[in-house]
Amino acid sequence: MYDIQKIRADFPILSREVYGKPLVYLDNGATTQKPRCVVDAITDEYYSVNANVHRGVHFLSQQATELHEASRETVRKFINAGSINEIVFTRGTTESINLLASSFGEAFLHPGDEVIVSVMEHHSNIVPWQLLAERKCINLKVIPMNDRGELLMDEYEKLFTDRTKIVSVVHVSNVLGTVNPIKEMIKIAHNHDVPFLVDAAQSIPHMAVDVKDLDADFLVFSGHKVYGPTGVGVLYGKEEWLNKLPPYQGGGEMIKHVSFERTTFNELPFKFEAGTPDYIGTTGLAKALDYVSAIGMDKIAAYEHELTEYATQRLKTIPGMRIFGEAAEKGSVISFLVGDIHHFDMGTLLDRLGIAVRTGHHCAQPLMQRLGIEGTVRASFGIYNTKEEIDVLVAGRLQNNTGLISKRPFRDPHHTISTVAMTGGGSYPQPGEISLAHNGILFLDELPEFNRSVLEVLRQPLEDRKITISRVKSNVEYPASFMLVASMNPCPCGYYNHPTKACVCSPGQVQKYLNRISGPLLDRIDLQIEVVPVPFEKMSDAHPGEASSIIRERVISARQIQENRYADIPGVYCNAQMSSKLLSLYARPDDKGLALLKNAMNRLNLSARAYDRILKVARTIADLENSDLIQPSHLAEAIGYRNLDREDWAG
Repeated sequence: MYDIQKIRADFPILSREVYGKPLVYLDNGATTQKPRCVVDAITDEYYSVNANVHRGVHFLSQQATELHEASRETVRKFINAGSINEIVFTRGTTESINLLASSFGEAFLHPGDEVIVSVMEHHSNIVPWQLLAERKCINLKVIPMNDRGELLMDEYEKLFTDRTKIVSVVHVSNVLGTVNPIKEMIKIAHNHDVPFLVDAAQSIPHMAVDVKDLDADFLVFSGHKVYGPTGVGVLYGKEEWLNKLPPYQGGGEMIKHVSFERTTFNELPFKFEAGTPDYIGTTGLAKALDYVSAIGMDKIAAYEHELTEYATQRLKTIPGMRIFGEAAEKGSVISFLVGDIHHFDMGTLLDRLGIAVRTGHHCAQPLMQRLGIEGTVRASFGIYNTKEEIDVLVAGRLQNNTGLISKRPFRDPHHTISTVAMTGGGSYPQPGEISLAHNGILFLDELPEFNRSVLEVLRQPLEDRKITISRVKSNVEYPASFMLVASMNPCPCGYYNHPTKACVCSPGQVQKYLNRISGPLLDRIDLQIEVVPVPFEKMSDAHPGEASSIIRERVISARQIQENRYADIPGVYCNAQMSSKLLSLYARPDDKGLALLKNAMNRLNLSARAYDRILKVARTIADLENSDLIQPSHLAEAIGYRNLDREDWAG
């Protein structure tokens, strides 16, 4: 019997809340959560057994060595390898593939030789071979797939030539969930006397994997994807192959004897384990493998298959749902898009509901290019997920019927914020404040106090409503359609142009302060309003002004006008999004208005971009008055909202 509640009780993190909502963790394809027994084993070893392994004569070292090598035996049994000599510990799948690419390439690859991979590979199974191709002048061949996400086996067999030296293919796609026919593919490769590497990072946690049954020459996986710790992984290799390969790195346990004349290397598997191994991590990995083995890999596979089938059926009930990857054999991964909603938007909204999913290209950009998309939302399931959690994902609301969007984002970063924090970035680019404010408000108090470089990066998103983060390997585009609201003093002391209090700043100080905000940035701000001090009589006046409810009705009416106006134009919903072409259609003033605008442009020395902004604001003012035409009064009001970019504002 599969006792889901007992399993969930083993994972304390599942009981926590995120943004006041119960955590629904559906990002298992990236990393899995850790059961209590794994964490306890790691803690216990640090507290009671910690010592460097191998060659130590003292008790703790011998005990740690026994635990480390026992973990190797656990891994051997788990994948049914023939010998512990075939189990090499690494830092993860990525290092395992890099190790093999480097060593195999050094020993067996020459200019003109070929390596076969598939179109659905993770970057970790593409880039190491590309680096090798640059060094050794080899060729990379790619197995294509059909629209269901299944590899074309006929095309695969056609790729083999007498120069083909190795095939390296993922067992289960981390994007599509496709379970590739690895056993058949290995047989075809062996018919051509070509060895085969299996990337099993996404299969080891979800199904029984038997390297003997597959007849795999090499197989790699990571501990953290199978409920174990991060920083530990496995390279399996047939002993006959590992004996042929040169070492990957030098030092530590991989040597037998060193002199300045010559070094001899250790036996397997130590030949490939340079330096101090993560002996604590290997113990945690063994505990994780014992944990899933106790549940039963067949039971896990059956439960997760049922879960994936249920999720697929439920997701297909959502209008505009597109699921990528519907192979006949499919693992517990579903990648999808809904309508024209950006995957980052969807991920952000789900996050606010406590639902953790992965968004982006999932380190599989060539696959995204094949699919014709930038990225997807990915829900990936593990042993502890439930149908109730899937219902939360599909419904987009919790038990209290809280809607998917409860309120628009409001971001108010401090003026000490860095450029990266504002735009997003990092080795693996993450969104910054401008993307977190998407479809909401970005409020910047004391605008001139922000670093100039931080303010200048706002130009692109204010113009294009998106931000592009470029790296050597890739470009990431995040949406950034926000309303910028900013406030500032006119000078360092705050009293420039004050009617009653004298400014103590020199003209040069005032100018320097205002120059922290560039003209191109000001051009992109629609409304620039100088707020003068309010006299006491005005503040104490009890005479009521226009009620907010009346203003709200007028605004809603104006937005409805705009929705109807742009109903047939994709991606445009309001006046602020108008292009120059749309301005000529919907914001063309009459001759009198044009004359007024020309006079203002000349007298105030306004820019061409300011011209477009004035027309957009005038169009909105006209909509608020339910006027089809832009009147001169509307233009005059719009011109009055451009105080700061007047040439003579600061004297």
